[in-house]
Amino acid sequence: MNYCRNNSRKTRRSRRTAIRASWFAAIVALLLPAEAIAAVELLDQFAIRVGGFATRFDTEIRRDDPDGGRGTDIDFDKELGLEDRQVIEFIGADWRPWKRHEFGLNFFREEYRGTRRLNRDIVFGEETFALDSTVRSELALQAFEFHYTYWPIARETWALGFRVGYMDFRLHTAIELLLGIDGEAPSMVAETEVTEYIPAPSFGVDLRAMATPRWRVSAHVGWFEAKFKNISPVVATARIGLEYLPWENLGLWADYGLHYLDADVHTSRFDGALRIYQGGLRLGVTWRI
Repeated sequence: MNYCRNNSRKTRRSRRTAIRASWFAAIVALLLPAEAIAAVELLDQFAIRVGGFATRFDTEIRRDDPDGGRGTDIDFDKELGLEDRQVIEFIGADWRPWKRHEFGLNFFREEYRGTRRLNRDIVFGEETFALDSTVRSELALQAFEFHYTYWPIARETWALGFRVGYMDFRLHTAIELLLGIDGEAPSMVAETEVTEYIPAPSFGVDLRAMATPRWRVSAHVGWFEAKFKNISPVVATARIGLEYLPWENLGLWADYGLHYLDADVHTSRFDGALRIYQGGLRLGVTWRI
């Protein structure tokens, strides 16, 4: 009888061990695909990346009076109380029709709104908002980025390329008086808003490398500075990322980047200066062929 009980216990332990081993094998098979699936290529022929990023967003804008008066340099985040969004949506696509030639398109949009009692006088365009008045503000930034990369060095495990990029910033800002300096409702509407398109070209270097058959590393740095008739931009970008591809056509990616734009703008819609800084972590999914 004891022998039967002992044998039954051993059988149950063996079954539990087999079940644990099966679960472990399933997890390993999910994370580390079978050898029958070939290792991913370093450069995709076509890929779409969708995700979001938690970003630090700092914006300083000065809008001068159309009659020639100088506006106030305004930190929209600190002085106007813009509320940070935790996640910004992002979508991008890369297409490599030939071995050494790659084209890409990225898009994102972010909006911020806030209400704040002013701690100084602010001049924004033709409007002046007095100390201790309460204003409502909004800022929206939309960006389309197109880039072309030529890969003169394309080895099996690493590649080096030169990128030419163009980013079209579409900036909308508005400030509206809500309450006067004594907390009273304004006797007349005091509001100013502007929408401007800001071209931001850049030149840079791209690096791709295979860390393992399923892990890819990428890095990019770029810079552009020029003086045109209506705009004088300084553009700087830097990004480093990691991509994991456990499946043949689907993977996960993460990167951390910085983007800086400093420009003097003199157009019929906007006369002044702006400085935009973005930095943050992006996370998303890759679909590739």
